[in-house]
Amino acid sequence: MKTKSILYVFLFSFLYINLSIINAQVSINPMYIVIDKETKNGTVDVLNPSNEVREFHLDFKFGYPKYDSLGKWEMKYDDSVMAKKYSLVPYIRMFPKKLVIPPKETQTVRLILKDLPSGGDLTYWTRVIVSSEPVTPQIDTTTYSKADSGKIRTRIILKTQIIALILYHQGNVTSAVDFNIYRTFTDSLGLHLICKIEKGGTSPFLGAYILKVYDSNNNLLIEKKDRVTIYENSNVEYLMEASSLKKGKLKVELTINNEKDEIPEDLRLPFKPVTKVFELEY
Repeated sequence: MKTKSILYVFLFSFLYINLSIINAQVSINPMYIVIDKETKNGTVDVLNPSNEVREFHLDFKFGYPKYDSLGKWEMKYDDSVMAKKYSLVPYIRMFPKKLVIPPKETQTVRLILKDLPSGGDLTYWTRVIVSSEPVTPQIDTTTYSKADSGKIRTRIILKTQIIALILYHQGNVTSAVDFNIYRTFTDSLGLHLICKIEKGGTSPFLGAYILKVYDSNNNLLIEKKDRVTIYENSNVEYLMEASSLKKGKLKVELTINNEKDEIPEDLRLPFKPVTKVFELEY
């Protein structure tokens, strides 16, 4: 029993240490790839930041963040209706298909679009899932005798992955959103503001929000900024933490803009920031 306990502790420690550096096993640039409209080509650099030779695989999968009625989101990969209209998966090819990259080196992957439907102003997209695993020699058990059997050891191989977004803007695409309060509620975490965001335009909205909260004396209590992506009309939650709030009337200023750090400014779709102010009670 004691031996099993030690083994469990060892495995837990091993997994904890390795999972803590899991993102260091694969890196890509850029994280948002916009395919050129004229050439219908693009590139992505796959970096092996580890200290070992690793094999990398790129898989394309249509998906987008979908919000529920409470403003929580999860990545949805099984929406066949959206995929039929917007998915890039049937039209995208890559070269090379298999990558074996030495430590600290980079490989450029070329992306090519073929046989896209003609006409229409819309944005196609897909997620690209880049996974990697160490290149390890196979154990040939036929070369081992019974006396050598104790030399064969089980090895845990951790596969890691990272997900990026590929976009192709066909025609003259636009991006727009508008929002209003859907509901609010309080709990031990603080004040939850759920906004109903209406998506306009012909392209997904990729941007950020800035949330500022003031007390009745116009003192700034909270200022936070984070990403926001809208692919369809959605309810989006914004949490104002209880530890930063004061009881009474609050003024909440919410701004949504297209300032997404991962997308160069010249590749962002034109968008006029939207700012609204709400009076709330806490």
